[in-house]
Amino acid sequence: MELTSDVKTRVERSGEADVVYVEGEMCLPGAGHLQRVLATTLEAGRRVVLDLAGATAIDLAGLQLLCSAHRTSRGGPRTFELRAVPERLRNTACAAGFDARTLVCPYRGDGACLWKD
Repeated sequence: MELTSDVKTRVERSGEADVVYVEGEMCLPGAGHLQRVLATTLEAGRRVVLDLAGATAIDLAGLQLLCSAHRTSRGGPRTFELRAVPERLRNTACAAGFDARTLVCPYRGDGACLWKD
């Protein structure tokens, strides 16, 4: 059985940032595609902004990819941030335990966790 991806991405260079626009489901079937886009974008060493306004769903695979991209960005001059996170994605993240108040995240203490309020 082949998994089909329901996630689309578009990368735009804007000033000093690369903005990655996501549309669709950030779930297991599209995890490979999303991982490649994030890895390639982060390798450029610029500020990366992930715009989630068009994201319709996220699962544990998607949440883990976001945290992995954030950890990767912490090792150099680049930064990684989320923008326009829909309420339903925040609710899913919180329900899965991705909440800066309770998450066991190494960046929680310095206020850099992706899931801060």
